[in-house]
Amino acid sequence: MLRELSCVSRTLWRAAFFSLVKAPAMALFIGFVFLSFNNSIADTYLTSARELTGNAPPDKVQTCVFKKSKQELSPYVQKEPCVNTLTDAKDWSQSFDRSIRRIYWTIALLGFFTWFCFDGMAAQLMLKIDDMWERRKK
Repeated sequence: MLRELSCVSRTLWRAAFFSLVKAPAMALFIGFVFLSFNNSIADTYLTSARELTGNAPPDKVQTCVFKKSKQELSPYVQKEPCVNTLTDAKDWSQSFDRSIRRIYWTIALLGFFTWFCFDGMAAQLMLKIDDMWERRKK
């Protein structure tokens, strides 16, 4: 009984480590590798910083907001004009942090499902079911 519990705790530890550490780290690494193929990551960062702080006061950030207008049926798609507005820097940073956390938890959840299907509980469940089936035959 104790041996089975240690196996379960080890399996849970592996699931947590893979889904909370390994999967997000691999996704971040792959994302940065693909970003570096197109252009310089530092240039992208500087360009974004300049766009956000262009002519804004120290406690504000420039963001691009699209005006919601009544949609008219037209034969071609028109790009909505972007209106630069000033947003409070604290609000912008909180929403950006929320987005980063949401991306992290999404990757962690996908990592758990990947671990479950390819390395973890699915294989152990099949072994347990097979073991129970063999015991039932005897």
